[in-house]
Amino acid sequence: MRICLFQSSYEESDDPLAGIDTELSDPSPYTTQHTFEHRLIHKDNANKEIDAAAAEGFDFYISFMWGSHDDLVAGIDAYPQSIKAGVLRRGEASRCSQSTGNKTFPLFVKPAKLYASMFINEKSICHNQQELEEALSALNKNLLPGRERRATTAIGDLKRPRMGKFVDEQSDGGVADDIVVQEFIDGEEYMVTVIQMHNIPVPLTPCKVRFPPGGTRTTKNFLTQELKFHPDLGTELVDEQSLGSLCTRLQDTAVAAFVANSMWENDLPIKHTFPGGHRAIINIFIANYALRHKPSNVSRRISQVSDAYDRLAETYDAFVEQHTGFPAIMADLVDSYRFAGSVLDLGCATGLFRHKLHVEPMGSCNGTTTPKDQLVGVDVSRGMVERCRASGRYDDVLLGSIQDILPAPSTYDHIVCLSILHFLTAPELFLVLARCFQLARLSLTLSMDEIPRNHAQGPDVAVGLFMESLSQIDEVMVFGIPPGWQL
Repeated sequence: MRICLFQSSYEESDDPLAGIDTELSDPSPYTTQHTFEHRLIHKDNANKEIDAAAAEGFDFYISFMWGSHDDLVAGIDAYPQSIKAGVLRRGEASRCSQSTGNKTFPLFVKPAKLYASMFINEKSICHNQQELEEALSALNKNLLPGRERRATTAIGDLKRPRMGKFVDEQSDGGVADDIVVQEFIDGEEYMVTVIQMHNIPVPLTPCKVRFPPGGTRTTKNFLTQELKFHPDLGTELVDEQSLGSLCTRLQDTAVAAFVANSMWENDLPIKHTFPGGHRAIINIFIANYALRHKPSNVSRRISQVSDAYDRLAETYDAFVEQHTGFPAIMADLVDSYRFAGSVLDLGCATGLFRHKLHVEPMGSCNGTTTPKDQLVGVDVSRGMVERCRASGRYDDVLLGSIQDILPAPSTYDHIVCLSILHFLTAPELFLVLARCFQLARLSLTLSMDEIPRNHAQGPDVAVGLFMESLSQIDEVMVFGIPPGWQL
C-alpha cells in the first residue's frame, strides 16, 4: 500500500517543542511491505493541505497530528476536514476525570490535556495548602495563552457565548476543567502499551521507566518536561514472573484506561515481545480499519467462503478423503507431535482433525500434560459447523470468521490452523498470526496453500463457486518467529 502520514508542522510556530521534537513519526524502518510519504500540516492552512493529500489518492492515511485546540500546531482542529475529505474516520474523544476534592497531601498538579509533561516541574508536588495554591497560580498563568486562543476559536463545542468570562474565571487561581489535582503516590513508574486487535484491547509486557542518575528529587521520581527529553531517560522491559501479580494489575489497569477513554506506542515492548513486531502493528492498524469501517468489503469475502463450504458440507469428508492429501497430512501431524491439553482448531470444517486425534494416541507435548483434554473448533461455514457439532468430536464449535473470534482473550495449549490462511488479506493475516502466537501456550501449527498467481481470484473447481485466495507463504516467512518460539 501507498500510505500517507499526516504530521504536525512546527514551521512558523512558537511552540515550546519546536526545537526539541525534531524527528517525524515514521513506520518505514520497520517494513518494506508498504511505502510511506509524509505530509506536513500547518495549523493555519490545514484544510487546503489535507484536501491536497486526499486528492493524491493514497491507499491509506495515518495521522500523527497531535495539537489540541490550545496548541500552535495542527491537530484536533484539522480532524473535521480530514473526516470531510474521507481520509480519516471520527474516533472517540478522550475524557479526563475531574478532581474529587481530595486534599490528602502530597498532591500533584498538572494540565489535563497537554503533552510531553508540559508545565510539570519540581513544584508540581504540593505538600501543603500554600504549595498547592502557588502551583495552581503558576499553572493558570502558563495555561492562559492557550485559553485565550480557545476563546477565539469557533469550532464545534467551542462556540461559547461567554468565553471571555470563562477565561477570566479559569485564570483566577481556582481549579479549572483543564487542570487535574490528584494524589501523588511515590514509587516506580511503569508503562504498558495496549494494542487494539479488531475489537479487543491487548496489553503487552510492562516497561519500567529508567530515570537519569539523580532523579527529580532525592526520593521521588516523576517525569518533568525537562526529564522527558533527557538523553539518559530510558525504559526497560520487566520480567513478568519476577513482577508477579503486579504485572497483571498493571496490564488490567492499562486496558481499563484504554476502554474508559475510548482510545479505540512505546517501542521496546513492540520490538521485543509483540509477535511480528512493528510490521505486524502497521498491518493490524490497517486490518482494524477495514474490519470496523469497511465491513461490507470484509463480509463479501467471508460470504464467498462460507457459501462455498456450505454447499460442500454434505460431501466434504468423502471429497477430502478421495481427492486430497489432507488426511495424510493430519495423520502425520498427530503422529509427529502431541496435542495433549486444550486445542483450538481454526477452520475446523467437519472435524477431521479431531477424528485423527481419536485414531492416534494422545500424548504429551514438550513433557507437559494437561489434566483435561479439550478441543474447540471455529469455522465460518454454518453447514460445516452443524456437521462438526453433530459428530460429537468437539467440546465446542464456534460459528464465525477467525478475524472476529480470535481476538477474544482465551488461551490454549495448542492452536491448529490448517489450509485457511489464503482466505485472508495480508493485514488480516498479520492480525491472526500475532494473536495466535499470543494465545498459544505450547504450540502453533500452520499449513499454507501455495496459490499460483493466475488462480488467486477465480472459481474453485471442487466447490464450483467464486472465492478469492491469496498465496501468503512469503508473508508468513517475513512475519518470522517471535521471541521465545522455535521451529
